[in-house]
Amino acid sequence: GIEQNLQQYNELIQNEFDFSAFKPICNFYKKNALNEKPWAYCRYGMLLENGIILKQDTQKAALYYKFAADQGIPIGFIYIGHAFEYGIGVSKNIQNAENYYKNVNYHKISQKKGLLYNVYELIKKYSE
Repeated sequence: GIEQNLQQYNELIQNEFDFSAFKPICNFYKKNALNEKPWAYCRYGMLLENGIILKQDTQKAALYYKFAADQGIPIGFIYIGHAFEYGIGVSKNIQNAENYYKNVNYHKISQKKGLLYNVYELIKKYSE
């Protein structure tokens, strides 16, 4: 199924690329997500979902995507919707997926920055 395909894909990526350079960024997102900074929830969830630097944990990733959506973070609605659509870390539920996708329309996503923020700009903006 899709979980097995994702696992094979992640293993291939892990073997092909050296992610050690991303460890400081990973720690940055983890620290801020654990300190309840909503903007970090999806990034940390992506690292968990894909097993980049961290041990892969799709259930925890889905939880962080939901945290982001609960805080009104537009990309959080997309990620948790995707998780429900494909059963990644949660039970597959098309109705839940549709509900989360529909909620994206109620929240503005910056057209200037798009869905993915520049990592450097984000770190610079939220560093403490």
